[in-house]
Amino acid sequence: MAAALLTGCHVLVAVVLAASAVGKARPAGFRAFLTTLADMGLGTPRMRRPLAYATITAEGVAAGLLLLPGTRAGVIGLLLASLVLAALTLGVVRAVRGGGPPVTCACFGRTGRPLGVLHLVRNTALLLAAVGALVVTGSGPVRATGGELVVSVAAGAVLAVVVIGLDDIADLFTAPTAAGTRSADLP
Repeated sequence: MAAALLTGCHVLVAVVLAASAVGKARPAGFRAFLTTLADMGLGTPRMRRPLAYATITAEGVAAGLLLLPGTRAGVIGLLLASLVLAALTLGVVRAVRGGGPPVTCACFGRTGRPLGVLHLVRNTALLLAAVGALVVTGSGPVRATGGELVVSVAAGAVLAVVVIGLDDIADLFTAPTAAGTRSADLP
């Protein structure tokens, strides 16, 4: 059971960080991420571009290393992912508690909702998954095999898709529907 959970956490965090890095690395995503960093007041204008590159690189490297669970590289990936996720979570806390104008999320290279509690919960859950996997890894070698491996990889990938689309999922429950708008317009 621990092996399946560990593998699922590796896949979850790897896919989310890979999607984040790829989204931010595209030209429009990179510009949006630079705007997010500026709106958060992080770094000087000269330092934002290197900070953005460092973030994208760290996310990508961690994602790659996480695909090697049960190895030293996998452990390094968990450590790097934990550090990246801790920094991103602190950034969300800063944006939410900053008291300034809302900061739009460019988490996956696109803008959408302003950073808020949903993003804080998402990042905290991902951080807990990475740290939890690190703790399990520290207790000794564990490796999922056979059917356990297939199920844990699939579960991690499905959870990652949900996490990546969380803003869109939340919009389904908070945005006014077209039918609701039309019925309100009727006399």
